[in-house]
Amino acid sequence: MLKDRLGWRIFFEGDSGGGSGGSGGDPGMGEPVSTGSEGDPSAEPQRPKYFAQIAPEKVDSEDYKRLYKYQRLDELADAAVSFEVENERLKKEYERSIVVPDGKDPEAVKKFALALGVPEDYAGYDIPSLAKETGFSPEALTKVKQACHKYMMTGRQADAVGKILVQVAQDGTKNAKQIIEDRKKGLDATLQASYQDIQADTDRKTAAERDMAAYKAFAQESGLAELFERTGVAYNPQVIKSIAAFARTHAGQSHAMPSGASGSPPQKGYGNEFAEKYGGKA
Repeated sequence: MLKDRLGWRIFFEGDSGGGSGGSGGDPGMGEPVSTGSEGDPSAEPQRPKYFAQIAPEKVDSEDYKRLYKYQRLDELADAAVSFEVENERLKKEYERSIVVPDGKDPEAVKKFALALGVPEDYAGYDIPSLAKETGFSPEALTKVKQACHKYMMTGRQADAVGKILVQVAQDGTKNAKQIIEDRKKGLDATLQASYQDIQADTDRKTAAERDMAAYKAFAQESGLAELFERTGVAYNPQVIKSIAAFARTHAGQSHAMPSGASGSPPQKGYGNEFAEKYGGKA
């Protein structure tokens, strides 16, 4: 139906061409007929002159009355041409469209995924952003690819996920480094403050220095100093105290401490609480 076709029209061209009326002209052209009461925009348009060429049983139908607004033949032609152009554009859009399956047909889902650009299996992903990141093992990269394929991601989407993971990892590394730096700067104070059972400040300071010496000696002798430094263990007060206690317990064995780093601390100047805790004398 012409009604349906004209219903697709997106825009109308402006007036173009057309006769100006008068004798000898095209009988379908000429001056527009009156559209009703002069100056009344609500008046219903009258039947155009060119309707004389249309079968009588059609001219007064509701479908054809839609065309009354085209009072001149060139206006109707403009509308028809505009429709044809738009119709061709929509056809091409439809040909490029992809129908989303309902999920009940595995083959339809597979075809849909391939049409989107999803590889046939996870090995088809490249993800260069992760491949260049040394912090991701081949096993981790495989798991990321498998997850991307499970959720039907395209290659570009998978690489975008890779970039996000790299950024998160880099941010985590920066945060971890900052945490270590902050601990390093405040280590002396936090280590001394951890001896809550010792009241005197001077005794807490002495205990901290003693445990730090024992910890450092153990770290160097065991060859773990670089690992402790890199992981931040070297700046954790509780770990330092635990390692120092272990070093004192095993002094003279496989991890003997250098002179002054193990055994009882010098006795002079130590308070009663310190002497009682570490077995020294006030």
